[in-house]
Order: sequence, then structure tokens, then C-alpha cells
Amino acid sequence: MVKLNTSLIGDKARKQDVLESDMPRYVQYSTYADGSHYYRYNPPQEFVDRGLVRREVLAGDRLSAFQQADEWNILIDKFRQQENEKVQNSKHDPSVDGLCQMYLESAYFEKLADVTKAQYSYFITKLCETVLPDKSIPFGDIHFSEVTNGMAQRVYETIMTTHRSRGGSGITMANHVLSVGKRVWSIANKWEVIHRNPWRYVETMTPKKRTTKWTEPQIELMLNTAFSRWEWRNIGVMTLLAYETSQRPGDCRLLQWPSINFDTKEFILVGEYAQSKRGGEVTIPLADNVVDVLDQNLQEFGGQPYVCPHPKTLQPYSLDLVSKTFQRIREAAGLPDNLWMLDIRRTVISELGDSGATEAEIMSWSGHKNSKSLEPYLKPSKIAGQNAFNKRQNPPKR
Repeated sequence: MVKLNTSLIGDKARKQDVLESDMPRYVQYSTYADGSHYYRYNPPQEFVDRGLVRREVLAGDRLSAFQQADEWNILIDKFRQQENEKVQNSKHDPSVDGLCQMYLESAYFEKLADVTKAQYSYFITKLCETVLPDKSIPFGDIHFSEVTNGMAQRVYETIMTTHRSRGGSGITMANHVLSVGKRVWSIANKWEVIHRNPWRYVETMTPKKRTTKWTEPQIELMLNTAFSRWEWRNIGVMTLLAYETSQRPGDCRLLQWPSINFDTKEFILVGEYAQSKRGGEVTIPLADNVVDVLDQNLQEFGGQPYVCPHPKTLQPYSLDLVSKTFQRIREAAGLPDNLWMLDIRRTVISELGDSGATEAEIMSWSGHKNSKSLEPYLKPSKIAGQNAFNKRQNPPKR
């Protein structure tokens, strides 16, 4: 006669009852190593990012766990309803521009960091202003339902070609605009305004990695030229900050006064003032001459939040205006066209590497969270090789 382990049958039956029960959305059933079971609430990341709910093991018995999950699901449903009402009540026309404006007014855009908001807005403007060769109107005026996979590809190629004629490959700009286009259409899919994303099928190009670096005399000439004219001064301040701190020009453009500690003579990026591209927090000492320049700007422009605003509007420079003004200063200084503002970050990180700084020390400047991210910046060089030789010949005493 076969002996049955009735306790195991009971456990399986109870588990089956749980799995077949009407569990709230996003609730998962699991067991610990000791055989005891628990419920975990695992909602979509977008609602966690919004701060509506959180992922965690639900406390208490089955009834209290499900009650907590139901309460959180009500918050999610309410948020979804509010977002849908915004879409339904929107007065935007059914164009690409209207769709982009809906996104810019959404909670999904609002949750982004200020630096990212500014960048997304800039790339959306580029997208909507693009005129395709076979169209006579801006892309933003086209009905969003008419955007096909082929049209998205042509937009990408048109942006790339347009910006190539202004210097550079144009690929980086096209890739930025493509990323934002994907995001806008993805959110529109959540709203069920549209049911496909043509940007997902665009065949992209990879820009050639730049290796250009500035020399110290070139930086000095650039700064002296910028500071020679009042209307160029704050582009000079951005350049100085980029060179002294290794920060991205776009981040320097939006830098606010809380990031400058005059008492300790430090450049600090923390919390809401931290840099873009998922960068980490940084604290960097500032030389006396840099602090003097910043103090002058504080006296001149301290009545508003930005460290180096446009001197006339007292608002942050647009990315386009930064680029154009920087080019004018570079031309006036007689510097080569192949020197770009974005090359300054690479220059500083390379100088840190050549001077023997460790990866941890470099990351404390650059804000990178992963040492792998330093690879594009740290290339073998004669100086680095000589430093490695010196360290091998004269190892530090322990």
C-alpha cells in the first residue's frame, strides 16, 4: 500500500489556492527557504519612479497584504485616470508638434531633472523644425498618425545631413533627436493615442569617436579672447568651469549658485543640481583665480539663479547659442576648427590620467559611477607610460 505524505499535499493545496485566488495586480506569491510564504508587491517601474508606490514585501497576513496592495493600486489607477483626462481634455492639435506638447506637459516629463528637461525640449524643437526634402512644411505640422517607419528614417537622415553641413558628422545630433522621438511616441502609446512607434525601426549610425584634446595654451587663448568682450564673458565662464571641473558644457550652462561654495572654494554637484546622464555627485576644489572670476559673476549676476546666464536676458543660453557663440570666439582667437567645447571634458580626464590619478580619483571629478565609462577618455599616451615607468622604478613605500 502506497503511503502518502498528507502534509505535503496540504501545502501544495494551500499554495494552489493562493495562486488561483483573486490576488491584486502586481502581487507575487513566494516562499522563504524555511517553507513559509510571503507576498511581494512588484508594480511597474514608472509608478515607483513617480513616488506613487514602492516595491516591497507586504507585511502581515494574506488579508492585510492584499488590502495594502489594493490601496496602492487605487493610487496607480487614479494617476492613470488623471493622465488620460489630460490627454482627453488636451486642446493640442493632432500634429507631431501637438503630440510633443502633450508630452512636455505630462507627469512623465515633469519628473525629469532640470538639465534633462532642457535637453529634451531642445531636441524636440529640432525634431519639429526639421523639413523633409519631399515635404514643404516642418515635420511638427504633420499629423502624427501619418508618421511611417520610412518617414522616421528620413527625418533621422535629414537631421544628420543638416548638422553635418555645420561641422561635425551630424550623427550625434540625429541620435539625440531619435532617442527623444522614441520617448514621446512611447508615452503616447501608454495613453493609447497611437499604437505603434516608428522610431524603433530607424537604422542608426555610430559617430566616429573623437580623440581631439586641447592644449593649455589653446585654453588660455580661448579664455582670454572670451573675456575680452562683455557679450562673450559668460561663454568664457562656462569654458573655464568645464576645464577646471571636467563637467559637460551643457551642465555648466545650467549651473546654479548653490553648486559654488565660496567659503570652502569648492565646486559641488549634489541632489537636484547633480549632472545629467546619470552622473554621480562631485566635489572639486577650485583655484583662487577661478573663485575670483566666479565672485565677479556673483556680484554682476547674483540676482538670479544661474552662474553664467546670457548677459542680456539673464536666462540660460540655448544649446544652439552656446555653440554658435563658442565658434565665434574660437574663430576670433584663431584656433583650429577641430577644437570643440565638448572636447574639454576629454582633455581634463586625460590630463588627470596622465598625472597618475587613480580611477577612483578621476571618477570623483568626472561624476562617472562606473569605471568602464572612463574607457573612451583614458587612452594610452606617452605621458601615462612614463608615469607608469616611474612608479615601477620607484614604488611607494609601504
